[in-house]
Amino acid sequence: VNIAYGKINLGTIKIEANDRTYDTTEQPLLTVTKGGDYTLEYSDDNQASWVKDIIPVATNAGEYVIYVRATKEGYNPKNTPAFPITVTIAKAPQSLEFDSNAPSNVTLGANNEYNFAATGENLSGKDIVYTLEDRSATDVATINNSGMVTVANAGIVTVKAFRAGNDNYLD
Repeated sequence: VNIAYGKINLGTIKIEANDRTYDTTEQPLLTVTKGGDYTLEYSDDNQASWVKDIIPVATNAGEYVIYVRATKEGYNPKNTPAFPITVTIAKAPQSLEFDSNAPSNVTLGANNEYNFAATGENLSGKDIVYTLEDRSATDVATINNSGMVTVANAGIVTVKAFRAGNDNYLD
């Protein structure tokens, strides 16, 4: 695209949002390819302040609006429109799984216990929360915060594990 605006010939310019998923690293929010005798300025604070030739970077998940404008020596940048570009850093997934050797069906008698502890890297810093889905009219079992199931009555239950997300990780 060749664009001429006022006294600045932008030549060929390509600005792309670097949308990605959170990965703990700080990275530029834009990829810029330009040709021409001008400087690009960037604002990541709704145009309150501008920085020349330094592409804004971010680490955390979220939506970022970066404004870009062109300027050059002796030219008033306020005469050049600023173009907003929205960049999204998506929250990263977390995973939990039960021991692959654990049986999918377990038959236990009253007062018997079985450990259904789930594992997975604790990316969000939150604890695993265990719940039981009871398919009978009686309280079949209880589960503690470590995944230990204690049987109380006959019936069928489903063990579920959940870890809440945070600003950078999904639930």
